[in-house]
Amino acid sequence: MSTIRERTRRLPGWRSLAAWGVSINATMAGGCGQSPPPNLLEPAATATVGRPDDQLTSRQRRQIGVFGRTVLNPSHDIQAETRRHAAEELIAMNVPAAIDILDQSLRSGQPEVILPVIDAMASSPQPVQGLLEAAVSTMQDSTGEALEKLSMVLPRYGPLALDMVSRRALDRDVPPAQRIGFIHALGAFRTRDSASRIMALLDEQHPAPREIITAACASLGRLTGLPYDSDVQQWRRWWAGHEDVSVEDWLRIMVQQLSTRITEIEQQIQLHKRANDDIAARLANTLHELFVVLSPNEQLDRLPELLSDELVPVRQFAMGRVERLLRDSERVPEPVAAALAQRLRDTDEVSPLRLSAAGLLNDLNYQGTAELVAAALDNESDHQIASGYLEILAKRPTQAGLDATLRWLNDPAAGQAAGQALWAIISNDLLEDVRLPAARRATRAAFQQQGTPVHARLLAAIAEDQDLARVEGLLDAPDPAVRRAVAEGLCWAGRKEPLLRRVGDDEVYPFVVRVLIQGPADLATLRLAAQLAPPEPHHQEWAYAIRALAERLAPADLLAADDMLASLEHVDLQLRATILAKVTNFPPEAMVPQQRSSLLARLAELRLALGDYELAFDVMQALEGVPMTPALARLRFRVAALAGHYEEAADLNKDLLAWVELLVEAAEPNPLVAVALGNEIQRRFGDQLVGEAQARFEDAIERLPPDAVTDGTSRPEPDQ
Repeated sequence: MSTIRERTRRLPGWRSLAAWGVSINATMAGGCGQSPPPNLLEPAATATVGRPDDQLTSRQRRQIGVFGRTVLNPSHDIQAETRRHAAEELIAMNVPAAIDILDQSLRSGQPEVILPVIDAMASSPQPVQGLLEAAVSTMQDSTGEALEKLSMVLPRYGPLALDMVSRRALDRDVPPAQRIGFIHALGAFRTRDSASRIMALLDEQHPAPREIITAACASLGRLTGLPYDSDVQQWRRWWAGHEDVSVEDWLRIMVQQLSTRITEIEQQIQLHKRANDDIAARLANTLHELFVVLSPNEQLDRLPELLSDELVPVRQFAMGRVERLLRDSERVPEPVAAALAQRLRDTDEVSPLRLSAAGLLNDLNYQGTAELVAAALDNESDHQIASGYLEILAKRPTQAGLDATLRWLNDPAAGQAAGQALWAIISNDLLEDVRLPAARRATRAAFQQQGTPVHARLLAAIAEDQDLARVEGLLDAPDPAVRRAVAEGLCWAGRKEPLLRRVGDDEVYPFVVRVLIQGPADLATLRLAAQLAPPEPHHQEWAYAIRALAERLAPADLLAADDMLASLEHVDLQLRATILAKVTNFPPEAMVPQQRSSLLARLAELRLALGDYELAFDVMQALEGVPMTPALARLRFRVAALAGHYEEAADLNKDLLAWVELLVEAAEPNPLVAVALGNEIQRRFGDQLVGEAQARFEDAIERLPPDAVTDGTSRPEPDQ
């Protein structure tokens, strides 16, 4: 069916036939005196105007101010999409002040202002009350896109709109150029009454100017789908046979005529298709044979032309070759990428090939891929193709893809991919404030219908205060995937209280520490995070959070932070040392000397406890020039001796017992260091090893493993 649809776009009369499907509901409504059926996929909206302006709330006034300025601002810097969203929000407000702004916009005479408002009217579930007169008035000066869009909006207002349009179309006192647009619009109503009014323009007794007759015939073709073009006599004969039919028969006849025309077009398509398929098959086989003997560069030279070929199989072959060359790590030149981009832009291209082009451009990291994919998604109706586009947008989020993403969010087949794409937009801070209400509405509806983890994460991330009770309840859901998704959404939104209340849940825990990182970097936050003893699977993430928070502390708070961490059993020495290590990068003037020396000493002690003696020695070197206290001197001696800097250690302390005590300290945790230190003690203090010193020395040696040696140095033996 998609192939038929794509091909019929190239045949005469297709656009008038396609337009029939858009307004068939309006035909039924206009002919039977009923309102158009509501769009069941959109939230209900009331058709009556709300309370007087002097009763607006302060929030409504602010919204009208923001949205009104966005809609009315003539600046070309404001995107049409943003302007349309603002107009949609004004329509949703349903108050006179908002309608007045939209009325003023339609009468502004500025296409960049008018078109987004018409789009917003078209997307409204019901006709927007209060804008009919402005819309009809605007049509007089409208051409091209604005005229076409207005023609599709006006039939939604039923007989009243038909009367207003036909009065202007039939007014012979008005110059023809000012009537053409209204005549064009009459064909969009698709009722017997609208056909009657168009036929009045072809009255033989009152001949109309040639341009009016041409416009009337075109409007009739649009209304009926019949291929009579500007043959006035055929239209008159047709009308003679249909003028007096009932409303029910009129609708039946119109549908029958449309079906007949579609059948004719399909027959033409089949004839062309069979011929094209034969030619394409022969050509594709020839290309396969040719490309086997071509070098990669020769293939790349030919691909741009093949990617633009009029035959689908040829273009498909060319895309397959690009994919193959990419797999072979060949560098794809700009002309090939540009040809792929053109395939993606071409709305007449078959959907699978557009998706293939999008995937290749994504692999090529082509500039503008996201915007091209978003534009392709706007016109896509196939669930599988849409999912492919959405998967690309999840990797390349863009504001341009928001509308289409929201439209697919509640789709059973593509909703998951749409949810991932919307999450990419949100998590990359690309969701504008003016679009937030629409995103919330779409997310609520999608979660209500599907309730998947993907939609739960979105709901938690952009929830309003009134949604929080519902969202927090999901943190107790039996499905761990839902709890994890909601926790991630709340974490992104910075809502830590619901997460802290469920810190015992392994699915929630990682997002508790992440949300704390987003908060203020002070001792209180660090203490709160440090006290959350991590489950084993999340220890690494918890440690990262502690380091990240400590990294942002002021230097003066580091000592207090280490005191706090030292009081917690689950905080190891390595984490404390890693946090304090930043002090070595501070310039001396960053803190008072006493603070700096205390921090360096604390860090050196931690390095000693970890057995990182050389690192401890480097830390102590940073204390050069600091006044030497007794405690600092003892520490420097221990560090120098254990790090193997014996001459410096001897300058600091010549007491044999102090050296022996260090040997005792190092014997069990660091046998190799102890062996070297023992040998140094024997060399330096050999004849002094008597009495208590000898006993302590022998005790330390006994603790060493029998095979403990260092770099060929033998295990020290006590003197006999």
